[in-house]
Amino acid sequence: AGHRWISGPRPLDAVAVGLVAVVAGALALRRRYPIWVLVVLNAAALAWAAGQYPGSLILLAPLIACYTLATLRGWRWGLAGAVVTALSALVAIRVAFGTAEPAGISGIAVWMAATAGAAGTAVGSYRALLVATRAQLGREAQTREAQARRRAVEERLRIARELHDVFGHTMATISVQAGVGIHLLQTRPAQAVEALTTIKQISDQALTDVKIILGVLRADNDPDQPRAPRGGLDRLEEVHAA
Repeated sequence: AGHRWISGPRPLDAVAVGLVAVVAGALALRRRYPIWVLVVLNAAALAWAAGQYPGSLILLAPLIACYTLATLRGWRWGLAGAVVTALSALVAIRVAFGTAEPAGISGIAVWMAATAGAAGTAVGSYRALLVATRAQLGREAQTREAQARRRAVEERLRIARELHDVFGHTMATISVQAGVGIHLLQTRPAQAVEALTTIKQISDQALTDVKIILGVLRADNDPDQPRAPRGGLDRLEEVHAA
């Protein structure tokens, strides 16, 4: 793709092949060393223009470097890269064409450098916004998970306190009444029966309280879900009643 205004371009030789190899290697490293790659590619473009080699595709390499620099380093570096690329393109045009410079080519070169820098800045800003948004979403998710874990711990502590109150009071009363019943079983059977009746009443009340607590927990977990099948506490109540 040679310029129609270049008369008698030089054929490709070992120097041209070397410049192409330098450009290819620099483009492969543009994300790792964006500043040095920009300098190398602009120098290669100048050398290509000074050698009067045919084709202009190699002159697009500095634009790629300018775009990459702006994408990775922000608008300040993008502006500096666009200025360097534009000045290098103007020098290359003057070296290649001399006084026979085509009309408007300098303006096009400056416009292309500015476009590359602006496009890289826009893409870099968009990527930074995506990273910040994802980080914010991640922090919010972690906060929600921490709050959910804290609420679960608080709920478990509340359940443990309620069950402790129910079973602690019940078992203490049953133990006292059972001791009284054993003591009175031989001497005063009527009072022993009364103690056993009290034990049964306390057990029934404890089972009722536990069922109420479990019913509230089931309703809190899923209000629309039907009540779970009868569990161990219900079977215990059946055995107790029998």
